Amino acid sequence: MVYLDEDFYLDVNRFLLVKNGFPISLSLTEFLILRCLSESLERPVSTPKIIEYAWGQADMIQIKHVHVYINRIRSKLEPYPKNLSTC
Repeated sequence: MVYLDEDFYLDVNRFLLVKNGFPISLSLTEFLILRCLSESLERPVSTPKIIEYAWGQADMIQIKHVHVYINRIRSKLEPYPKNLSTC
């Protein structure tokens, strides 16, 4: 398990976000992006690093795709969306 703060953790075995003890479904891509961001909670993560982590060597992925996924994750993390950052 990867603890994000006192209310959130990632269950890496079940690809699940848990908020206040309740599971929140994530797509595999959302989970991988959140896992990537969770490894650098105190620092922004570059968009190319997120792409490599979540998609590997994906030539077809554009920055706007990452932003769409980040917004989906933020909506599931409310009221804490500002804790995720990219550069």
